[in-house]
Amino acid sequence: PPFYENILRGRFNQWLKRRYSSNDGLRTAWSAGTEPLGRNLLENGNFRLDTSRGAQHWNLEQHEGCRAGISRRPSLPDDAVQIRIDKADNTEWHLQLTQGDLALTQGRYYTISFDASSSRPRTVSCSVGQAHSPWGNLGLSRRVELTDRWTHFTLGFVAKADEDNARISFVLGADDAPVNLGHVELRPGGQVALAEGESLSAGSIAL
Repeated sequence: PPFYENILRGRFNQWLKRRYSSNDGLRTAWSAGTEPLGRNLLENGNFRLDTSRGAQHWNLEQHEGCRAGISRRPSLPDDAVQIRIDKADNTEWHLQLTQGDLALTQGRYYTISFDASSSRPRTVSCSVGQAHSPWGNLGLSRRVELTDRWTHFTLGFVAKADEDNARISFVLGADDAPVNLGHVELRPGGQVALAEGESLSAGSIAL
């Protein structure tokens, strides 16, 4: 809640001032090992559709009788699709949009970005994990809240292990509201020391 978040952020900034003294000191320490955004590791992040196979390189998983479909909509941007939920149960992972065969390096920072919306408020999970048994998580499992407004999301994570066959997964089940998704990217790098507007002297470093 905001009341407690403000208290925690204030204490965090006080601790940062004692540890780093200045913006330059903090920026130098937090910049170690960072790298600019690299190339997009995903194929078909703009969702080209094939009439016989759906979105190439993407797999729409449907388990235990749950059903969904993927299509273009005139109201959406050219690089976006709608995932229509025809039947959902109470288990989120029974409907997923995934892409595998991704190579990750342990300890490296990665950035995922995408645009999304829905016809009504709902939750979607985005995760990165193994594309094979035991399906272990590799550093990212985040929920995002969708509304009817087209919103850009950016998620960062550090890979927990080397993996030659990782996958990104958008978990869509447990709700029958459609999900609009576009311009999906997974790039190495992208971590920043201080975001625009953050200042140690002003006590505005975000949690």
